[in-house]
Amino acid sequence: MSSEFLRPTDGVSIRSPGRRPHCLSAQLFAAALAISLCGCSQPDDPWTRAAASGSVTLDGAPLKEGTITFFPSGATRGPAAGGAIVDGRYDISASEGPIVGTSRVELRSVQKTGRIVKSPVAVESDGLPIDMVEETREVVPPQYNRDSTLEFTIKEGDENVNDIILQSAVAVPPPGQ
Repeated sequence: MSSEFLRPTDGVSIRSPGRRPHCLSAQLFAAALAISLCGCSQPDDPWTRAAASGSVTLDGAPLKEGTITFFPSGATRGPAAGGAIVDGRYDISASEGPIVGTSRVELRSVQKTGRIVKSPVAVESDGLPIDMVEETREVVPPQYNRDSTLEFTIKEGDENVNDIILQSAVAVPPPGQ
């Protein structure tokens, strides 16, 4: 096999006896690998985070599954953080937790209704016909997610335990009160 090749851009033949031509992507990969092995790494998270945990109930029952998200608000700046709600509990470690300060909190839980409905897009899932899917709906009312006004103060070094009691219907006082 000849070690001669032609570069189509200039029509010049280049000969490298005993060597194969290298592609740029392989060279870049080797350079990236060398950098990663030299001990270089990304800096630590610049945000001061804290752990957060607690329980979540909806209409007096533990919320089976869902998510909780902390969005820094007011003077608090930084990325959102969140975690899973499982069997009515959430537990977020300090390394993944919310930013210290004030956070607006959103809770979500999309659950199956038990109904089979026509899909808005053609899909195949769980052996169902391609145009039918299991219906799901958000069970947490909008006042606790999209329109949430729930705010928690997250403190550094604290366990930040917040038990959250959600109600499907907002109590409306009788007229005249």
